[in-house]
Amino acid sequence: MTGFAMPHGVWGHFYSRTAAWLKDDGVAVSAPEEGHTTISDKPKAGSEDPKHWWWKACDYRDNEAKAKSGADVVWLGDSITHYFENKENQPLWRKGFGGKESGAPYLGLNFGIEGDTTDNLLFRMRHSLGKVHPKAIVLLIGTNNAGKRSVKAEPPEDTVKGLKAIIDELRRAQPQATVLVYALFPRGKGVTDPCMIRNEKVNAALEKLCDGRQFVFRNINDAFLNPDGTVNAKLLGDRLHPSYEGYEVWLG
Repeated sequence: MTGFAMPHGVWGHFYSRTAAWLKDDGVAVSAPEEGHTTISDKPKAGSEDPKHWWWKACDYRDNEAKAKSGADVVWLGDSITHYFENKENQPLWRKGFGGKESGAPYLGLNFGIEGDTTDNLLFRMRHSLGKVHPKAIVLLIGTNNAGKRSVKAEPPEDTVKGLKAIIDELRRAQPQATVLVYALFPRGKGVTDPCMIRNEKVNAALEKLCDGRQFVFRNINDAFLNPDGTVNAKLLGDRLHPSYEGYEVWLG
């Protein structure tokens, strides 16, 4: 991906290649119960009802992918990514990723849909991204796996399997792209929140899936936390989704 670098002041850390392999630190994740079936790594639609709003959101994203087939940067994720395009955050999005018509250095394609889990995103990737071949991809997905499913239904190692399936799909379908893989953001009460504890186990394993070359791991979670480990509500207003200031932190 030579020749592609985010200019200083827009997103300086985007093209960082400082991530390195981590040696096995023995991080323990929950073992699945006997008879347990993993669903996080199998493509699955967000709803079986064709009239559900999720399908309308998919249609919108499909049309966006066709209109922006020449996008430089594709953002893959759930509501955290989806809301980056909300009205209040549009100025920030347009500044960096609005394309030439906005005077921005890059054209971005937002491929986030609220509520998506790893299996939902995998489904959409296989149906909608075939003709889009960006220079870079931003990946942040998995917090809804913990938010929607009990730890018995989906232990952290299953979420990791879902993320590995996505990374494998990107390696196969998007070999030209550098993929910036983000650790799942803080949520809830902070470091003591059950969902965040699950997500931190996922993050430890997720870093090991990234090779530091095509897949570059980034963990900026400390920036969203107060010194006592609680979530900074100014940056994550509902203790999950970034505020305008939170998206500024994400962009660095």
